[in-house]
Amino acid sequence: MNKKLLLTSTFLSSLPLAFAHAESPGNTAPHLTISGSATFHAAFMSQDIKSVGPNSSSDNTLATGALGSGFNTSTVGKGQGFAFDIDDSYIDFAATGKTDGGIDYMMRVNMDAVPGNSDGANNYSAKKRVRQTYVQLHGFGFTVIGGTSSGVETTMTSDASNIMHGDGGFAGGWSTRFNEPAAYNNTPSGNMLYGAYLTASTGTANKMTLTTPRFWGVQLGYSFVPNSKHEGNLPPNNLSDPSGGFSPSYTFTGSAGTSTGTQPTITGYLTSHSLSSYFDKNVSAVGVDFSKSFGDFSVDLAGNFIVAGQTQYSIDPSLGASASPYKKSSGWSTGLTLSYAGFDLSGGYFNNRSTGVTYKDAEYGADGGKVWNVGASYTQGAFAVAVGYLYGKKTLAPYDNTNNPSSSNSLPSGVIFTNPQTKAKVYSLTLDYRLAEGLTTYIDANYAKMEDPSALTSNSTNSWTGKTGDQPKNKGGVVLIGTRITI
Repeated sequence: MNKKLLLTSTFLSSLPLAFAHAESPGNTAPHLTISGSATFHAAFMSQDIKSVGPNSSSDNTLATGALGSGFNTSTVGKGQGFAFDIDDSYIDFAATGKTDGGIDYMMRVNMDAVPGNSDGANNYSAKKRVRQTYVQLHGFGFTVIGGTSSGVETTMTSDASNIMHGDGGFAGGWSTRFNEPAAYNNTPSGNMLYGAYLTASTGTANKMTLTTPRFWGVQLGYSFVPNSKHEGNLPPNNLSDPSGGFSPSYTFTGSAGTSTGTQPTITGYLTSHSLSSYFDKNVSAVGVDFSKSFGDFSVDLAGNFIVAGQTQYSIDPSLGASASPYKKSSGWSTGLTLSYAGFDLSGGYFNNRSTGVTYKDAEYGADGGKVWNVGASYTQGAFAVAVGYLYGKKTLAPYDNTNNPSSSNSLPSGVIFTNPQTKAKVYSLTLDYRLAEGLTTYIDANYAKMEDPSALTSNSTNSWTGKTGDQPKNKGGVVLIGTRITI
C-alpha cells in the first residue's frame, strides 16, 4: 500500500495559509494550524486465495489461530468477503512563525488516527501513532527540514499515483484486502512488487532535507539519512537494525556469504528471503522537479535517485560481524504529469536496481524489481473520475529447492527454475463526489493479478485451503465504497 503524496499534498496545500498568517506585519509569534482527515469505507473482495496463514501436515487447528509447526507466521484472513475499515486517517499540527529577519519557521507533528495495535502481519501496515515530527526553516526560497520526515525520493515525484482519486486506486488501501501468492506453508513469499515508490526509500527515518528555490520552473532537493531504521529517539546501532529486527538463527561469512541455521543449508548462492532484515547507512537522495504552467496547460516532470553508502544485514552482535551479503540499496524513478482544463494524464517508472539483493543472487541475474504506472483523470465541479494501471515485476535468482524444508517435496533436486519473475498487474477505477467542502464520497475499484513462480515448491495438500500444492498465483477484485472528511 502506498499513499505517499495523499498526506503530503493535503498538508502542503495548507502551508500558504499558515505562512500567510506568519507574514502579517508585526506578527512573529508561532501560529497553530490543525488539519486532518478521517476515512471510513466498506471493502468488498473476491479472490482465488481466500486466506493465508500457518499450515503444516501436523497443524490444522485453525480456530485457535495456532502457529503452524515451524512457521513463525500469524494467522491472517481477509474478512468474510467484506469488511469495514478506517483507512489513512490522521491529524496534523503545524505551528508557523516568522523571525524579525524574515525567516519562516515551522514545527510539525503528524499523528496517525487509525485505531489498532502496533503489530503488522502479511501485507498489513504496522500502525505508528506519530508519523512525522520535524522542524522547518524557509527563507530566500530555500527550505531546510530536519527530523522524522519523508525524503525527496518520496516528495519530489510525479506519477499516476498522484492523480488517482477515491482511496488512491492502485496506490491505495485495496492491497490490505488482497492475498499475495503463497507457498506450501500458505505464507506469502514476500517477493511481490506493486508499490508506486522506490524500495530503497528511507520512509520517515530521521533525516535532513534541503530544497532550492524554483528557477524557470526547476527545483532541486537533497536528503541525507544516517540510518534508514533510525526514527525518533531510537538508539542507533552499527551492527543491528535499531528497531530490534535481527535474526540470531543465521551467521554469514564473506562478501558473498554462506548460511547456516534452522533451515537446510542453501547451496550455490544466498537467497534474499532466507536472510535477516537489512538496513542502510549514510543514504543520499537527490530529486529534481520541473513544474510550469502555460495558460490552461501545465506540465510536471520529476526524477530522483537514491543510494546507500552501506547496506548492512541485521545480526545479533553476540554472533560477531562480517561483510554484508547485500548489494548497496539504490534506485531511481521518473515521471510526467500533463494537465489541461480538468484533465490529467500521468505516468511513472521506478527502478529498484539491486535493492534487497545479495551479491550471489545478483550474479545469478536477480534484481530489485521495476514498476510502471499510467493513469488519466478528469475533474468537473464536484465530480472526479480516474483510471489507472500498474505493472510490477521482479527477477529472482534460480530457485534451488534444497531450501525447501518440506520433507514431502517430490520435485527434482537442484535448480528447478531459471530466473523466475514475479509479476503484478493492477487495474483501478475511482469515482469521487464532493457533497460539501471537506466532505467526499467515493468508489475505488481494483482488479489485480499476481504471480510468483518461486512459491511453487511442493505438491503437498494445503489443509488451510483444501487445495493441492502451492498457490503461486492469485487474482481477484477489491471494491472500496467510502466517505472522507477533511479539515
